[in-house]
Amino acid sequence: MIWKEVLAAGGGCAIADSLLNPLEVMKVKLQLLPPSPPTGGSPPYYSGMISGLSKCVAEDGLVSGLYVPGLVATNIRAFTYTGFRIGLYPTVRNALSSNTDASAPIPLTTKLGAGAITGAISAAIFCPVDVVRVRMQAQSGTVNATTGLLKTGLNAGQPRRYSSTLGAFPQILREEGAAAGLWRGSLPTVIRAAGLSGSQLASYETLKTVVKDAMGWKEGPVLHLSCSLASGLIAQTVIQPVDTIRSVVMVPSATAASTASPWSPVVQGLKSSGGGLAGSLRFLYRGYVVACCRQGPIMLIQMPLVEQLRLQMGLDHF
Repeated sequence: MIWKEVLAAGGGCAIADSLLNPLEVMKVKLQLLPPSPPTGGSPPYYSGMISGLSKCVAEDGLVSGLYVPGLVATNIRAFTYTGFRIGLYPTVRNALSSNTDASAPIPLTTKLGAGAITGAISAAIFCPVDVVRVRMQAQSGTVNATTGLLKTGLNAGQPRRYSSTLGAFPQILREEGAAAGLWRGSLPTVIRAAGLSGSQLASYETLKTVVKDAMGWKEGPVLHLSCSLASGLIAQTVIQPVDTIRSVVMVPSATAASTASPWSPVVQGLKSSGGGLAGSLRFLYRGYVVACCRQGPIMLIQMPLVEQLRLQMGLDHF
């Protein structure tokens, strides 16, 4: 039955992530803004979520500027990384549980551990999909037909590095290698996935149980929608700092030396944020508002869809 679990999870996630891809594109763009000088200097290319979305639409159009970038990789990611981390969760959770009584409640720690395991393993295997996805989103913009250079977006004035999603995989492998290229940023990716999967899936399942016991709700769309939304916001808050670090590490600067450490932009960003805890949090939580605006609607679609697909495939509720 595992293939049904993975397919149901992947299908629900593909639909939800595709619909909300513009907010993911905007989140990545905000995370990748170059560090601002302490005083003076030119303003950032995007000053916030609303102005950033408006600027993308004005420069490149809604579809080309926000929906298309990284969309192919988003769907590949749904049926690989996301499908496996959610689809394998019930199997791993049951394997970790010491309860011999199937009706006995499973401890929260077991659920957190199961989610962290499936998230970490899936991220470690499918990290290249994330690398390509982030880079395709980062390089989005309109190309000048005369010069062949991007005239809009974060990389304005530079050539577009990748002509297609599928072509990006062999190109990155050829130019940068496996460890430094396709698996670039694998550590924060694995940490992010473990935190996301553990907090999201454990909180979703636990919240369903609590709400059903306390309020008498039955399995159905209202229960799934409310618990899914809450679990998505919890998970995004937990993983946002690592999510920012992952995006910064995965996309090397065009001006950086090939020997530069992938962690240099993170260190530079932390230093330029003003120092102290408040400054570090400002840097690490860049794009948090737009991430929550994306995560909320995604979770309203994702887990209810996964639940319905599971029923259609003869599986129980999540």
